[in-house]
Amino acid sequence: MQKIYICDDNKIQLIKIKNIIQEEILKQEYNMKIEKCYTSSDELIFDTMESKETNIYFLDVCIESENSGFKTAIEVRNRQPNAFIIFITSHYEFVYNVFSYHIEPLDYIVKEINEENIKKKIENCLITIDMRCNKDGKGYNKFSLKIGRSNITEDFEKIISFEKVSDSNRVIMTTKNSKMEFYGSISDIINNLNEDFCRCKRNYIVNKNYIDYIDKKNKLIYMKNNTVFSYSNRLMKGMM
Repeated sequence: MQKIYICDDNKIQLIKIKNIIQEEILKQEYNMKIEKCYTSSDELIFDTMESKETNIYFLDVCIESENSGFKTAIEVRNRQPNAFIIFITSHYEFVYNVFSYHIEPLDYIVKEINEENIKKKIENCLITIDMRCNKDGKGYNKFSLKIGRSNITEDFEKIISFEKVSDSNRVIMTTKNSKMEFYGSISDIINNLNEDFCRCKRNYIVNKNYIDYIDKKNKLIYMKNNTVFSYSNRLMKGMM
């Protein structure tokens, strides 16, 4: 389980951030937990200095003094190279300082934007972290999809195909147990899948593990769930 640490010397903001994160963890059932919240960066560094895990840090830029959040992030990055660091601050003017410190944060969230936008940015950060940490030797092993306020995830091994609905911006995802239709693009989807998937034609993506056989004469792919897709020689070149 991934541990989340939050550090902000403004207790009201600290509680708001904590509540947003906790709500999202419970709603999406992420394998994460808020380990501890701090108003002091020194305490945070002391408590985590021996940790070798890939922790998640939500840090204010100015915790006790200007740029102290950056210095805290440097300490974290030196000890935990793969840690996820997200800055949440009211100081938009410091955003360019991130580059000079070479911290490589996941995001820089400005508190001055409305609370709904802050919530959405935190949600997106957690989605990204969850995807990056659910890996196997071939890449991500989960497909993650944002629909409204909900985040839908599905194991790659359960997905059979994606098919664009004619004359629309909707895509049908077929799994072992169900079908789901949503707004999306085949081009965007293929970029978020691992090497088990092949874009066999402009409007289709198939999971190679579910291919029953390929009819080269008629350029057809027969799937194990009895569906059939046509294919393009150019797109299928790597499989033929």
